[in-house]
Amino acid sequence: MRGDRSSEQRHLEAGRVLGRLRREISEASLGQTLVLVEGKRDRNRLNELGFNVDAICVLNQGHSINGRLDALLLSNPELEHLEVFMDWDRTGGRLQRRCMRYLISSDAPASEVVRDAMVRLLTPETRMVEHIGRWDGLIEGMETVDPPPVDHLLEE
Repeated sequence: MRGDRSSEQRHLEAGRVLGRLRREISEASLGQTLVLVEGKRDRNRLNELGFNVDAICVLNQGHSINGRLDALLLSNPELEHLEVFMDWDRTGGRLQRRCMRYLISSDAPASEVVRDAMVRLLTPETRMVEHIGRWDGLIEGMETVDPPPVDHLLEE
């Protein structure tokens, strides 16, 4: 399936997936939709792509994984959607499985749809959230689903 599409087409589709998540976050009240990433560089990359930094939670902050997940769930009682978005390298895969197992057993509204799509669409280019590039197709895909605000357009 991947061989049938150019990198530009895959980037466009990946951008649409990220754009839908970004739009969902911007339309939800703070704390209803969150993204869980491995580290600060992942959070910074998503922020550079226009995600609200307040909706991005970092897993690796020196606490146990289960303790961090418990704290996240307790501090966000209004949580309706938690997108678990770890890197798709070996370590990220282990963290993803561990987080998903724990969150599902806790009846948390956890999802890994975005990560699954990025694995499928961006694997040749990268295996890390922090390395998702500002490829033209990716940005175009994001903007078709979640256009920038009008005041952003006036600044350029």
